[in-house]
Amino acid sequence: MNQSIMRLCANQVEQFMNPVAKLLMRSQHLMAMRDGFQLAMPFIFVGCMFVPIIFPPFADSESWMSMLGWTYLWR
Repeated sequence: MNQSIMRLCANQVEQFMNPVAKLLMRSQHLMAMRDGFQLAMPFIFVGCMFVPIIFPPFADSESWMSMLGWTYLWR
């Protein structure tokens, strides 16, 4: 019974949102924003991988960075 109520609600939302979404997807401005985000996303992911390396999440970072010769990243 609970699944049938959820399915009914999902169908109602889908019937309402489908025409609105089709109307919005025809907008050239929104398509350009979508394409820009798609192009930028890999660079954002790669940048997120390097943030913990450059700014380590623990306090005594200068000791291990100086052992590796990475002090130029910290200062």
